[in-house]
Amino acid sequence: MKKIINILTFIILFFSLSNCKEKGDVENKNDYNKNATELITQIFSEDLFECSYIIRPNTNSNLLEAIENKMPAINYRNRLNGILRIDKKNTLDSLIGLSKNFDFKDSMFGNKTELIEYSKFDSIRKKLDSLAQFGTEKQIDTFFEKCPNDFYFISKPIFDKNYRTAVIDIQMGFTHLDLGSHLSIYRLNNGIWEKD
Repeated sequence: MKKIINILTFIILFFSLSNCKEKGDVENKNDYNKNATELITQIFSEDLFECSYIIRPNTNSNLLEAIENKMPAINYRNRLNGILRIDKKNTLDSLIGLSKNFDFKDSMFGNKTELIEYSKFDSIRKKLDSLAQFGTEKQIDTFFEKCPNDFYFISKPIFDKNYRTAVIDIQMGFTHLDLGSHLSIYRLNNGIWEKD
């Protein structure tokens, strides 16, 4: 009988802890989504990005993976650990993991800013390359008449555990091969994200 009670106690304890972990994971995801939305909305409310195209990142990718894929020789993990003041390897991985499945919404950007898929950017880039090679200056000017500004790649932000510091990468669309070389750091000050 005592053995059965011990087994039942273990099962109850196990499911209680599992349930707490799931609730914590949901709360962390909600905190991440809220802070990421606020940060991105604030950044893209600046005039600099008015009438621009934002290329939506892959839903499953994150900033560190994108950097490591483009520049495998550079160890950005150490740099991110320093910026976010992280002392344990698995802590950075769990902070990055919060960005998984975060999706950008049109409402995060200004009225004249359009969120587009990479495939649309790629077709625009090919058309522009063709115009640069075979077109006239007037055709190129007309190409950008609707929206004269640029295309931007944007990463999902990575936050420190207290959501006081954020790292994000925003690159102009035609210079995106430089990914990861110009990380932007933002610090939360009185409810406002300020670029460091």
